[in-house]
Amino acid sequence: MQTSALGIESSLKNINLAVLIAASLFGIKGQNGEFGAGVLFVLLRYGGVSRAVAAVPMRANLRQLRKAGSYKGAEEMDVQT
Repeated sequence: MQTSALGIESSLKNINLAVLIAASLFGIKGQNGEFGAGVLFVLLRYGGVSRAVAAVPMRANLRQLRKAGSYKGAEEMDVQT
């Protein structure tokens, strides 16, 4: 479970860094505006798709843990929500 969380976190950090670099290099105004907007679109699309793809194995792992009885939900761990 922690491995999935680390993978998602690193993916989000990489996407955020890529958006920052792309915005500073290309921008969406001026002479390279159309190209910069295209780069931004591709980065945001990749970020969304990677989050969706990462959710599939995470949900499968969660189902296996629930079947095995080793998953503790927030209510069982005494966590305030």
